[in-house]
Amino acid sequence: IVERFGQVAIGLATVEIDGSLHVVPRRWSVLGVPMPLALGPRVKAFEHDADGRFNFDVELSLPLIGHVVRYRGWLVPAD
Repeated sequence: IVERFGQVAIGLATVEIDGSLHVVPRRWSVLGVPMPLALGPRVKAFEHDADGRFNFDVELSLPLIGHVVRYRGWLVPAD
């Protein structure tokens, strides 16, 4: 999976851990130039199914800057 934010692209892998789907950064680039992963964004993201809903929790932080954004919630299927 590749998430794009303007000229920044983050390559993510999905990993299943204890029934939850976790999203893990594997690479990132700015203006198409690969950047060191150690300087990249930190992502804590997981998704799981509970009570017929798709639940998610996503947190993003940056080295030297800290916490940038966190969002969580759920989606329900349309009838």
